[in-house]
Formats: sequence, structure tokens, C-alpha cells
Amino acid sequence: GMVKKGILKTLRRKTDQGMMIYYTFAPVSVLTSAVVTLSATEYSDSNYFLNLSNETYAELHAYALELCDREGLRRELFEDFNLYQRSQNRRSFDWCAEFERWVRREIASNAPVLASAQELAETKPTMEEFEMAQYFIRHLASIDPQFEMPDNVQSWAKQIKILLDTEGYTLLDIKSAIDWLFSAKGDWFRPNVPDAYHLRKHFKRLISNTRSFRDGKPRLPDGVNIFDIIGRE
Repeated sequence: GMVKKGILKTLRRKTDQGMMIYYTFAPVSVLTSAVVTLSATEYSDSNYFLNLSNETYAELHAYALELCDREGLRRELFEDFNLYQRSQNRRSFDWCAEFERWVRREIASNAPVLASAQELAETKPTMEEFEMAQYFIRHLASIDPQFEMPDNVQSWAKQIKILLDTEGYTLLDIKSAIDWLFSAKGDWFRPNVPDAYHLRKHFKRLISNTRSFRDGKPRLPDGVNIFDIIGRE
């Protein structure tokens, strides 16, 4: 096995006792190349924490905040997890499950992870976020006779809150994306967004289409009124 790994090499020598096989250390250059190859393989693995794509990290961040809100934990718990994993650069095939284990260990060790009443109130969706979630629900119900109203609108509003607080979008951005999705321009993509979770998941793509459509509209020259043109026709 060490020969296959390049650590040792074999030397065959014919002696009076017959053919003998000797083992000796491989040249340093062989070892160096093996280490370089191993390092390159290790650090190109997308399952290492430092190799997470921006999209995967955003998904993990949003999931962590949602879990903290649901369990009544302080949101700073994710920052502790993030700093630790960056320092260790460990490997995992499911980082959401890793964060769940982190939360369970913190609670078991009686760490002060419980949020205060004020912090919980601050993480609850606002009235504007509830209204935006309901705006989206009304659009879904208007095109699908079999659409079932969600039992917990708050969970939909939390997805809107994540878009605002974590990803930096505005209520106008969200409304514009919803309007585009339910217009003739966005009809082709609508089946991919059956609920608020998928709205947040695909929002980057939605807003790019929305902005492209908005910015690509023909504009009238300055000083020209569209109603004057309609009147003349």
C-alpha cells in the first residue's frame, strides 16, 4: 500500500538465496508531488466549508436564521457557527444538518442561546411583510382554483423578511418580482415558484428578469407626454 501511495519504492536484487525484494523511501520529489496532488484534491472539494458557493452559503444562512427564529434562539448563533467552521474548514455533505447539530450541542451545554422577548419581537415579520406574503398568496389563488391557502402565513412572511433583512432587497423589489412572475413575461417561470420558500430561493433570477424587463422598456424623449400622442391618434 505504501508503494502505491509513492511513499516507498521496491528494489529487486538477485542474491545467493534467490531474488530478494528490498524497500526504500521514494525520492523527495515523488513525495512532494503526491502531497501537492492531495492538497489540490482536498481544496477543490465543494463540500469543504471554505469552498461553499455563494448560493449554497446563502441557503445555509437563510435556513439557520429560520431555525433560530422557530426555536426562539438568538440569531448570533449562526455567526459563532460560521467563524468556527471557517477556522476548521471541515467537510460535510449536509451543512444544514451540521448547523442543527451545532444548535443541539449549544442547548445541551446550557449556553445562553435563548433570545429575549424583545429579540423575538424584532425577528417577527412586520405588518408590511405579512401584507407582501398575502399579496403573493392572492396572486397564486387567482390563477389556481385548487390552490390551498397556507395554514401558517407567518412562515411565508418570514421568507419575505429574510429577503429584506438578510439579502438586502426592498419591498418594491419583491412586489416587482411578483408582478413580473404573474405577467405574460414571467408565465414560463411561474411553475417553479409555488410558495414563498421557492420565491426566496429563485429571487435572484426573478429580480434579474424583472430589472431587465423594466430597463429594457422603450422610453419617450424628455418633454413628450404619452397622453398627447394618444390624443393625436
